[in-house]
Amino acid sequence: HQIVPGYYHRLNSSGGFSNGSGTGNETASERSMMRKFMLDSSEFLVTEYNLSGLRFDLMALHDYETMTLLGENLRAIDETIIVYGEPWTGGTSELPSSLAAGKENIDQMASAEIAAFNDVIRDAVKGSVFNANEGGWVQGEGLADNYNKMLYGVVGGIDHVDVNYYDIWHYDPDQTVNYVSAHDN
Repeated sequence: HQIVPGYYHRLNSSGGFSNGSGTGNETASERSMMRKFMLDSSEFLVTEYNLSGLRFDLMALHDYETMTLLGENLRAIDETIIVYGEPWTGGTSELPSSLAAGKENIDQMASAEIAAFNDVIRDAVKGSVFNANEGGWVQGEGLADNYNKMLYGVVGGIDHVDVNYYDIWHYDPDQTVNYVSAHDN
């Protein structure tokens, strides 16, 4: 921000930092030099430290074009590299959801095999992370609905003849990261 004020971070309509991260600011990955910074930094980390994967916290704060380029760039270095993240934000972002590297656009990142956490199976198994009164399969609640949500995870988060689930957002099983618990929630 001190190099080029207002360029590397998204600003809201009042000129303050956009807080889609929930921590006070968010970077503007859709801007060419921020995108270059992300691509160059990820390439450096992978080559210098011999990393085999990168995880992006709040990945939907980045635009899907940058994430696709990042994934394709890293796969050119190592075709086995894993790139994944959380397909959501930590608050309201100034980045339009139509450009975000989130659930709605996971198919836009298929060529780079960018994967995303599957919160559907998480909530089906253990219940809502936002409402403690909404239990999951392990509490014996919502068995039919949660059963279908767990099947959604088992088949790789895709539309499948044996899955009766309405919110299909994964399009390729390689883009699904099933989990029940992570560092938070």
